[in-house]
Formats: sequence, C-alpha cells, structure tokens
Amino acid sequence: MTQNIFTAMAEQVRAALTALYPDLPADLLARAVQVFAASRKPVLAIGLGAVRAGVADAIRQLAETFQVPVVLTPMAKGMLPETHACY
Repeated sequence: MTQNIFTAMAEQVRAALTALYPDLPADLLARAVQVFAASRKPVLAIGLGAVRAGVADAIRQLAETFQVPVVLTPMAKGMLPETHACY
C-alpha cells in the first residue's frame, strides 16, 4: 500500500512539473523516484519549481507518509509551515 501512495504522489508531481516544464526529460522523475526509494536517509530539498508546479500538498503528504525531512529554499518558504514536524 505504501508503494501505491508513493507512486500516486510521484505521478501527481510528474504531471504538474511536465505541465510547467514541457521539455523536462521523461525519465528524470522516474530516476528521482528510484533514488528516493533506494535512499536510507532521504531529504526533500524543495525549491521554486515545486511552488510553481503547485505540488505543496503532494510534498507535504510525501514527507508525512515517509517521515522525510524537508528543506526549503528561500523561494519555497511557506510551502510547509516552520512548525511542521518534517520541516
């Protein structure tokens, strides 16, 4: 079930980023998913691209589901409250 949640969130992020960046290589997100899944201690580094793509809910859900720490660039500040457990 956890893999299904992860796959659904990855698809949401892929669709949003593809709409925002049409020239994004198709295999880029697939590779990111592979790296994330293989990581022992993943960290999500979130920037302006995620803000523009409107994937804040997917990022929050991903962080909460897998208890992954989130680091925000200054341009993504506010995407996740500073009081959030994963921040």
